Amino acid sequence: MTDTAQTVRYVRETMIPPSEPPLKEQGAVKWMRENLFSGWKNTLLSLVSIYVLVKLLFALVPWFWNSVWTAGSLNECRETLAVLEGLTTHGGACFAVISDRWLQLLFGFYPAESYWRPILVFILMFVALAPILFSARLPKQMLWFSMLFPFLGTWLLWGGSFWVPILVILGFVVGAVGFKIGGRFAGAFGAVALGVAGAALWWMVAMPTINGALHKAVALSRIDGTKAELIETLATNPAQIDAIEAEQAAVQEKINELTAEKDVLVVEMLAAREAGTEPSSDQKTAFNAIMDELMVERRHYTALGFTAFKLQQAISDANGLLANIEALPQWEADLPKAIQTAAAMDAALPDGLHNLVSVNQVPAGTSPEAVDALRAYLDADTAVLNLRANIETAYERLGTLGLAPVTSRDFGGFMLAMIIGVAGIVLSLPLGILLALARQANLPIVKGFAVAFIEIIRGVPLIVWLFTASLLLNYFLPPRTSFDLVLRVVIMVTLFAAAYIAEVIRGGLAALPKGQFEAADSLGLDYWKSMRLIVLPQALKISIPGIVNTFIGLFKDTTLVGIIGLLDPLNLSNSIRAAAEWNGVYWELFVFIGLLFFVSCFSMGRYSLWLEKKLQRGHR
Repeated sequence: MTDTAQTVRYVRETMIPPSEPPLKEQGAVKWMRENLFSGWKNTLLSLVSIYVLVKLLFALVPWFWNSVWTAGSLNECRETLAVLEGLTTHGGACFAVISDRWLQLLFGFYPAESYWRPILVFILMFVALAPILFSARLPKQMLWFSMLFPFLGTWLLWGGSFWVPILVILGFVVGAVGFKIGGRFAGAFGAVALGVAGAALWWMVAMPTINGALHKAVALSRIDGTKAELIETLATNPAQIDAIEAEQAAVQEKINELTAEKDVLVVEMLAAREAGTEPSSDQKTAFNAIMDELMVERRHYTALGFTAFKLQQAISDANGLLANIEALPQWEADLPKAIQTAAAMDAALPDGLHNLVSVNQVPAGTSPEAVDALRAYLDADTAVLNLRANIETAYERLGTLGLAPVTSRDFGGFMLAMIIGVAGIVLSLPLGILLALARQANLPIVKGFAVAFIEIIRGVPLIVWLFTASLLLNYFLPPRTSFDLVLRVVIMVTLFAAAYIAEVIRGGLAALPKGQFEAADSLGLDYWKSMRLIVLPQALKISIPGIVNTFIGLFKDTTLVGIIGLLDPLNLSNSIRAAAEWNGVYWELFVFIGLLFFVSCFSMGRYSLWLEKKLQRGHR
């Protein structure tokens, strides 16, 4: 008899957890096998790249790690490396030049007591850009501040009377009124012509007259008080300068004592290293303490010298302004006589010589008497211009009610790069859009002008246009016209960038399907509404990478302004390296400047990626 087996079917009710994949199929090992060592060629290239990277890291990491931040010169950096670390000349970075000159690298020769002005402008710039860059997250009312910021920022940077930016804004108001009036009676062309003419007349005629009248009124109301203040300045400043010089002498004596102590300690520590022993921790602590105290005393000495310089400058300014106040009544009395004399000489000139501005322009065959008469008239006319300039300058200096004026020659460093770069970026984008639309226009004149402008600008290097702005632009302006150099550079950089942006946007317009244009026409929209509401938003979205790439290139090209004498960061680094105490420093300055530019350009690139992702509509 056999047993009968009872079989029961088994059905699993839960899933078995998946097994772990092999080590070579997961994590970092899988990534390296697929991306670095997928074949013998990739393996060879990866090994060579890793070798080069390791060599670079072994060279750079100690250079950064052993860097010196507290020193007054390159020699002191080398002493610090030698006595503390036992390193050779190039064993560590001398970043002490950054801690010593970083304000100069940022602001150039901008007055130190006014550093708060560019810092405030930098902060307000982000406030003004925020409603434009992040329009969906901020109220639209902030755009009013964005519109006012260019005028406020310009006034804060260059200074002057507070009413100057208000008068400039009124020019746009006059232009808008002229545009509306012209649109009612003369159509679109008349509106544009009347608007531009009204704004130009306001800025060129009305604004200088009103500005001069306000300066004169304020100057006359405060001339007696200003004169008393100037006399007091001349009486008190010399004593203050003497006291500062005495304090400087005491500080210098302290610096000499600390330097002598440091030199003795350096000799002892170097002797210990030559004997094969490490300097004691007490010696290292004492050396660091002396270096820290030396830096404090040197900064104190520099601050005292700056204060004495400002006091001496105040004496010079007071003497000059007092001389102007004393001479002002005589200048005003001499001006009508000088004008009459110049007018009489002009009337007596022979025909054909009235509009000449130089005796070199006299036609051949002119008599010597006529040449002498022209020369005398030009001298008289120059005397009139000088008198007017002296009177206007005196009233402007006496009547300035606002911030102390700062000339463009004092601008420099990264601040100058930011001014030129941001202004060029903000102004070139709308101009580039107009040029792109003009190049696709059906009007032959408009299209031809846009094509000629773009091709001429793109066909000439930027450095040539900068030389044009610096040297040649004055030849195309009226005689004796003064045009700010930074403003000229901003105009040229803007025009140069606008030509490239126009081509980028034209590519975006060409990439749009024809149906988008037809859809705009089917809605009954006119040209400008169809472009503003339908076509341009899509074209600009497509063109974002190219536009931001152009902006980054523009910002980096601001370093070229050093060619025409402006103190960009690279030009300032050359000036710093020319100083005796920092002669021989190279990489540290370039690393710092490169880091500043990298942070700015990287930020623009990241914003570009964020904006592209935000505007992406492929998933909807």
